[in-house]
Amino acid sequence: MTLQQMRYVITTAECYSITSAAEKFQLSQPNLSNAIKDLEQELGIQIFERKKSGVSLTPDGAELVRSIQPILNQVQRLEDTYKQPSSHRISFSVATQHISIVTEVMIAFMKEQDPHFNEYNFQYLQLRTKEILDYVASEFCEIGVLLKNRENRVLDWEMEQQELDFHLLATMRPKVYVPKQHPLAGRTKVSMEDLAPYVYSHYFQGIDSSRDRFFSEELVENTVAKKTITLTDEMADASIGMEMNTYTIGSGMSGENLLEKDYAVMNLDTHQRIELGWISRRDHELSNFGKRFLDLLSEKLNSMQLD
Repeated sequence: MTLQQMRYVITTAECYSITSAAEKFQLSQPNLSNAIKDLEQELGIQIFERKKSGVSLTPDGAELVRSIQPILNQVQRLEDTYKQPSSHRISFSVATQHISIVTEVMIAFMKEQDPHFNEYNFQYLQLRTKEILDYVASEFCEIGVLLKNRENRVLDWEMEQQELDFHLLATMRPKVYVPKQHPLAGRTKVSMEDLAPYVYSHYFQGIDSSRDRFFSEELVENTVAKKTITLTDEMADASIGMEMNTYTIGSGMSGENLLEKDYAVMNLDTHQRIELGWISRRDHELSNFGKRFLDLLSEKLNSMQLD
């Protein structure tokens, strides 16, 4: 197995598509597909399950990705070091769902650190839930921050398989967000049945629909929505939400400007509870940057009134 073959596998897994990955490598789709088939034959495993809608990792493929990602990360670090021998840039990476207060904390962290370094590489990645797990497990990101339904055993199982630890920060009730002009905006509590006639927006979690619901950012399974809009971008979510008068389900921890200016927030009538926490590789010792980021996140949470 070559480094290039490893890169082919990682990029294809990230794209969920051989065609999209081939474009990134400036290869034809058949050439990349044949390269992956050659590797599968060499290793004696099937790496990808091929479907009309794209590709997804098999269990053997997922294990392979977990094994080769740290190797590629180390190669990248070596290349960065020897291509720029005089550089002493420091780096820190956080992967998170679309959680506004985490963005606020990251901004505070970067402002605090900026005066102390001439060079740095801070990465703040808003990703799909499964990608957060993969990026932390592969050492691409030091910390992941996510919200999860306390009853979601599939997500717990996935973290256990990837040897990730979930560190609980706060527990809260699910909330419903609607634009202030929405017909339900004046209410303090709504049920899923109340929401059924209205347009529901949520974030895209991948092409494997049988598993998407276990990695949803919206945290409460929505079986009543007849009209749904699926998005990947936070800015698009806000803009489309205002224009289409959508609702979404979250934690109630959105940024202050969003809460006060544009959206009304209501309790969702459910027994379910949401957990906010950060994830790390098992037995991983946090860097000083990681510790400081988590201190700022804890301070932010302590300043908020969570229900």
